[in-house]
Amino acid sequence: SDLAVSLPREIDDIQIVLTNNCLCFRGVQSPLNNDRIALEGHVFVLFGAAPPRNLRAVRVRAVGEEQVSAKSTQMASPKRLRGIFEHRTILDLSAVIWEPTLDELEGVRSRELPFSLEIPGDVCPASVSAEEGTISYHLEVLLEMARDSQADTDTNAASSPTPTTRSSIKSPSLLTLLGAVADFRVQRLPTISEMKNHMEPFATSTAHVSCVTTGSRLLLAHEAAAGVYMSVSPCRVSLQIISSAGPYQINKIVASLVEQTVFTGRKRSLVTKMQKNSTKSYTRTRDVLGEREIGGDAVGTLVVLDLCDLSAATSLNQDALSTHVAVTHHLALDVHCDKQEGSLQLRIPILVAFS
Repeated sequence: SDLAVSLPREIDDIQIVLTNNCLCFRGVQSPLNNDRIALEGHVFVLFGAAPPRNLRAVRVRAVGEEQVSAKSTQMASPKRLRGIFEHRTILDLSAVIWEPTLDELEGVRSRELPFSLEIPGDVCPASVSAEEGTISYHLEVLLEMARDSQADTDTNAASSPTPTTRSSIKSPSLLTLLGAVADFRVQRLPTISEMKNHMEPFATSTAHVSCVTTGSRLLLAHEAAAGVYMSVSPCRVSLQIISSAGPYQINKIVASLVEQTVFTGRKRSLVTKMQKNSTKSYTRTRDVLGEREIGGDAVGTLVVLDLCDLSAATSLNQDALSTHVAVTHHLALDVHCDKQEGSLQLRIPILVAFS
């Protein structure tokens, strides 16, 4: 995270160590209710020579945000940039992990503070990283300092952390400083119902060609390292393509796995700010694995496509559904036939999830 950290001079350093920096919830398209996972870890505080006598509390805060900043591809003039922007807070939970007394601060040089925050899964879409929009999560360490260093320091030891909202912890007599930030990710695994739905046959058609798909349309991936993806479960799609109008012969099929992202936000215009409905959506599509061409001689009664090799993917997002950022995937088939100008396009939905 690029948030600026501000430490008082009495504290040399603060570090966050997360036990689990990736939370996996159930339900990709339909999140399960009451699905909660604890975000756990430790906060290490290194004090300077003199203790911060005005330190009243140390608090951890889990924040989830979705942001959109997309430019229009149809600009009348480069000097008049048009597009959409949006920012929404998805998650905002906090808990006090330490309320030190003056005796605890005297002579202490370091302190290890364990924490545990229950994160609700039904409000957390999967993490998304795209050029024009993101869904991201991070953990903050907040230091609540008394504005008057000589104020009463008779405080009680901290009880067990109780999550609260950010609005309930503001106090005019306290100054809140950001001590440290650590990012964490959210992944969503399909439920049994979603897995069954993507194992059932799927039929689609155009004016002259129909297609029946069998096999798994679920691609379960794992990010082994930054930009390195591996397939966890086999995703092999069997296609039965039939010409449904006259003696059309299929010359070739071009297949590709397409990631489609829809960004929704407010327009960057002074006129539209005066209007009630000033939102707009941009759709961006991206080929993930590159095109795969199947010649006409290989197009028989059944064509099998294997989507297990993800080595060609330089970036891959999981399916995510939120208010301003939505990511889906589909298998794009461009069917080239004789006696037909251009290609016939078929789209087969693929569910992409991370483990």
